[in-house]
Amino acid sequence: MKVLSKMVRDSDVLIYNMDECCPDELEFIIKVLKYSDFDSPKILILISSVLTWSKNNVKPQSSGENEVYDDSKSNLRTAYAQYDILV
Repeated sequence: MKVLSKMVRDSDVLIYNMDECCPDELEFIIKVLKYSDFDSPKILILISSVLTWSKNNVKPQSSGENEVYDDSKSNLRTAYAQYDILV
């Protein structure tokens, strides 16, 4: 893990493939990024595929929430309250 920690500290951009990852290794990288003090900002890019996300236990949304909006329904969209000042 010392080698991995040094690599994280020495790199500005980290690219990690989630399809071939070890969850413990990824967790370690995130902890190093979170708890270390760096001179420059670090960027962590996680690469995944649909197969990676298919492993999640996400419950399907109830009917009505999956409705697809197209341009003809754009007037039905409303901004979240925090973004009202941008509209």
